[in-house]
Amino acid sequence: MKSIRSISIMFCLFILLCGQINHAWAENDRHTFAKLGNGLKIHIIEDHRSVVVMSSILYQVGGADESVEQAGVSHMLEHMMFKGTAKHGKGEFNKKIDFMGGISNAFTSGDVTGYWARYPSQHLMEWLTLEADRMQNLSIDEKELSKERMVVLEERKMRVDDNPWGRLYEAYQQYAFVPKPYFTPVVGYTDNILHYSKDQLEQWYRRYYKPNNATIILIGDVKADQAIDQIKSVFGDIKASATPKIVHEINNAHAYRRVQLSRQQKTPLLMMGYQVPVLKDSVVAWDPYAMVLLSGILVDGQYALWIRELRDTEKVLDNIGIFYDPFSRHTNSFTIWAVPAKGVSLQKLERILLDRIEKLKTTQLGADELKRAKARFLSQFVFEQDDGQDFGNALGSVLGSGHRYSVYKNQGEKLMAIDAKKIQSSVKRLMIRGSLVTVFSGE
Repeated sequence: MKSIRSISIMFCLFILLCGQINHAWAENDRHTFAKLGNGLKIHIIEDHRSVVVMSSILYQVGGADESVEQAGVSHMLEHMMFKGTAKHGKGEFNKKIDFMGGISNAFTSGDVTGYWARYPSQHLMEWLTLEADRMQNLSIDEKELSKERMVVLEERKMRVDDNPWGRLYEAYQQYAFVPKPYFTPVVGYTDNILHYSKDQLEQWYRRYYKPNNATIILIGDVKADQAIDQIKSVFGDIKASATPKIVHEINNAHAYRRVQLSRQQKTPLLMMGYQVPVLKDSVVAWDPYAMVLLSGILVDGQYALWIRELRDTEKVLDNIGIFYDPFSRHTNSFTIWAVPAKGVSLQKLERILLDRIEKLKTTQLGADELKRAKARFLSQFVFEQDDGQDFGNALGSVLGSGHRYSVYKNQGEKLMAIDAKKIQSSVKRLMIRGSLVTVFSGE
């Protein structure tokens, strides 16, 4: 085992390295931003180490924009976007990307629907042309829609119905976000999936698939000025139109909830979380960064505080994790999930975790805990910028939710400014019983 002194020396060396990397980034910032007259936002990161480009187009629409009756429509439309236009038939988009020597896929979240591709950079104009075509001219065929309903239904079964964690998380969402924004599952409910209509999807498409609701990100072997001219030539004449903006109000007057799901499940699972602000709505600017650092301190890596104490020493749990997205478009939750060790009840594990949270309010975290978590964050932040796909995913999660590029670029600096006192302050104010939701499944 490494001594505390050797760990501290390694940390100092790492900070020195990261300082040099960040200084180099500042000296030669590869980022270029442009916005077309129709509102289309463009972010370009030049990287000429290989002749590859990672490209994505993000539409600011997802599960948070849907009513219960519409649940999953954004995800269903994502599937139909690969079914062709009058100019490019069914399956032709993927075929063309494949013939370029590239790969492509798509995703839908609560906040955004995104389409990405990675291919040799000489094919940029081809990708732009394909995306501009399906932004305007999607064809939704009834037979293809019927087939895709079955595909999405199987996806729901795999993600939720046949997945204990999926069922638990869906239940957690329904209790944690009342009435919205993240109340409904992104994949939709079974009844919704079986009854999406062509007209419903076409209305959703016309409402949200427009340049003023989209962001293009290019990372790789492109020259920014040339790429912007190419984008303008393909997308510049597409007309903008108003996009509805939904304002969600979450009623927290009686937000505390504690719910027991099925006891028949063999594996006991626990999920508990607190509604906390994100960067877009936080009254205290550093709260989201404090919560990000706290999650790293508690559960990120085998030497994280709760991993060492609760799994390795006290042996009261088999696994634990935290998810929290500071970049989301709406107030989100700081969610803890855990699997108790054999012989430990869910109720006992819940009490232990609540006691540990109370301890965070009265006892400041040690300096070494902060050093370790900051070092891990910095390493991940630096390394993700070395891979076009990882960089694209990370940058897309920030830009796709409507943040500026500076929010991504400066997050390391913001996180380094967080100390134990700020974390303790955030925990005291945000992790309170009134915003706690706990859901169990199994015995």
